Amino acid sequence: MATAWNTILPAVAKLVHAGRRPISMTLTGGSTTTAVCSTYAGPTTTSAYRDDGRQLFVSNASGHVAPEGTFAWVTSGGYAPATGTWTIAPALTALASGMTAIMFADGLTYDDYFAAYNRVISAHYWPRYAAMSLLTDGDMETSGVTGWTAIAGATRTKTTTAGQVYTGTTALSVAMSASGDGVQSASVPVVPGYETVYVSVLGLLSNAAKSFTVELYDVTNSATIGTAVTVNGSDWTEVRFSQTPPATCENVAVRVKSSATSTFSVYVDYVQILTTGNQLLPLPSQVTHAQDVQGVWYPQESFSIGNYLYKPPLLSLEDSVYVPLKDYAAVVPMRAQIARPNNMPLFWRFRQKDSELSATTITALAQTTFADVDAIVYGTAAELARVVAERPQIASHIRDQWLQKAYGWGVRFSEIENTLDLEQREKQSGVKAVAVP
Repeated sequence: MATAWNTILPAVAKLVHAGRRPISMTLTGGSTTTAVCSTYAGPTTTSAYRDDGRQLFVSNASGHVAPEGTFAWVTSGGYAPATGTWTIAPALTALASGMTAIMFADGLTYDDYFAAYNRVISAHYWPRYAAMSLLTDGDMETSGVTGWTAIAGATRTKTTTAGQVYTGTTALSVAMSASGDGVQSASVPVVPGYETVYVSVLGLLSNAAKSFTVELYDVTNSATIGTAVTVNGSDWTEVRFSQTPPATCENVAVRVKSSATSTFSVYVDYVQILTTGNQLLPLPSQVTHAQDVQGVWYPQESFSIGNYLYKPPLLSLEDSVYVPLKDYAAVVPMRAQIARPNNMPLFWRFRQKDSELSATTITALAQTTFADVDAIVYGTAAELARVVAERPQIASHIRDQWLQKAYGWGVRFSEIENTLDLEQREKQSGVKAVAVP
């Protein structure tokens, strides 16, 4: 489940600044230089200086438009407790009722949260799986639709809509308005008349009353190999078959086509082609390093228990049938060799880390992560707590680095032999160090 940064951000702030008020708030009014939240109106005896210097960050302005993603600071004496109003600077695009703002504390700013999140997200790897295929973009995870050619009047796009994707993050959406409309995959070379081609396609109809067909296509001779399989129904359906290409066929492709005359769509989750003659496969596009692949998996057959259809989880193939091959100097640096395939869909299981946030703040707020939300929220909060706790040490480290550089420049300090202990020696001796020209 994808979760946006502007949902994670206030959750982290509430952990980091627990006990501080306010943290995340829905504004009840405002202007270019004021933020109002009547919910946080307090006793008139509350100091107007209570929130001096805190950064106010606009996390949601509805529609991801200004002032979303902008920030200002509470001015000195800028809190009016009677009305829950803060005076801020510099001026922003006018704040208004319904906008969400976060008021950071403990000297932290949005930049600290941004950096902490990116450190955490880049350190976590999450389990994933993708359909194995000799096809370009067989798992539908590649951006764009260049791996799929439209047939007749079909329109193809990638979809990320829940309910239209079964595995991974995207599926191919094929809109069709006439019988024969559809898509054709990229070509896969075969040894004529020798090897068996295994096909597995997972698809879903937008209208259960319609139907589509799946066929193995002889690209060399422009003909269907065997008989096309027709699919209908309201649930995800896997089409699985095998064919031996004719003696004159050198390239094959998979076609998904409409077998109805009216307008509807087919959502294709994956198209898998494996052959008995090609056991060397490219790794999924999401895999950065071969060591992130954790094996090859296959689904067990579904079976019925009473009135219920039971779909068992994926099972791992034996390690002996999967051998990763790495050559980082090669044009294709990572492949895998598998044992002779049979008529079952196979899936890569691998680990992947999610993308860091965009440097453009308003873009980052709408950016989502597939990672476990609790892990990211608590991880980011822990990282920020570490930053707050280490700030004195960080300041000391920066000072020490400056002193080392100053010493290298020939700057000398009286009463000091070890420049890294400047402050400590001053406290012990009571003598203020002064630069000697």
